[in-house]
Amino acid sequence: MKLKWFSNIFQLDFLILTKILPIISLQFKCLSAPLQLDDIDYGTWLDRDGEKQNYFDGFLPGIHKCGCATEGTCSSPTETCNSDSKEPIVQEDKGFNHINKFI
Repeated sequence: MKLKWFSNIFQLDFLILTKILPIISLQFKCLSAPLQLDDIDYGTWLDRDGEKQNYFDGFLPGIHKCGCATEGTCSSPTETCNSDSKEPIVQEDKGFNHINKFI
């Protein structure tokens, strides 16, 4: 998955320096394409240092989670992202990244 940025790194740095909290919105739609399966991350994004990140919502790097887990609305109660549910239907995951260090 390739993220499309609508701001450049200088704009993000300015927001961080002025204590304005930048928020990155992430969205993923799929059909039988999990972001994570059997503890293997298939859907990741690269932070500003080029490190892979597997979380799609919140403040906890390293913990695979999407917005539905935060809201308690995931299509499967055992998964933390809708796309990980293995259901043969189109799924959608959304989330917000709030950590200045990573964006």
